[in-house]
Amino acid sequence: FVLMLLPTFTGCVLITNRMYGAYLEEYSTVPGALLQLYQLLEGELDVQRLLKLDVAWTIVVLLLFYIAIRFLLLNAFVAIVVDSYYAVKLTSTRAEKWNGLARWVLPSMVWNGIQSLKPASQDASTSAA
Repeated sequence: FVLMLLPTFTGCVLITNRMYGAYLEEYSTVPGALLQLYQLLEGELDVQRLLKLDVAWTIVVLLLFYIAIRFLLLNAFVAIVVDSYYAVKLTSTRAEKWNGLARWVLPSMVWNGIQSLKPASQDASTSAA
């Protein structure tokens, strides 16, 4: 996923830096262009200033950027996360979930003390499940 996202986003940043950097101060540096494109993704970019410079290329570049990043790449990321969530949910049992939560919440000394108090038969039954 990252191998698709970084070149696409970097290319769009460099294109907007070259197109608008000479005219607008926000795009004159690469980090500035990066922040402006991030604002576009959030829906807070003032596109009117860009349209005043060049209507046709602004529409083409921003539309391609928005479609490529917002719809294709971010939806691919969501699909990867959801698939991973269901894979973990289907393969884990309820006892493993609570043991994992307890290990995360409790310090290791407390967790080891609790485990030493459990009878051996209970440990064997939970590990077999």
